Amino acid sequence: MAGDISEEVEKVLLGSGQNLKADLLLQGEHSRERNLSREWLGAVQPRWLVRPQRGYHPDRMMEAGKMRELKELGIELLRMDETGALQFRIGQGGEADITSWSSERGAFVQ
Repeated sequence: MAGDISEEVEKVLLGSGQNLKADLLLQGEHSRERNLSREWLGAVQPRWLVRPQRGYHPDRMMEAGKMRELKELGIELLRMDETGALQFRIGQGGEADITSWSSERGAFVQ
């Protein structure tokens, strides 16, 4: 779930030879360094990238080009200010899904 590491750390991990696959990347608020390189995203192959509500902070490095790149790679961008609470589940067979909270229904829905 390392969606907030720097590009330098991404390079180190890419060079490690480890299996870097992950369904979900979480991106935090604190980092000011660039990250989410195309090489990193291609190796990890996440289905979802979850970003917190930015409040008064600028939406760091999530410009239109990066959003197009995510879409091209089949990565769904989930912004917490739009989705609200999220529930991530991994089934016994390893399949994963993510749902968001519906205040209208009082339940998590896909």
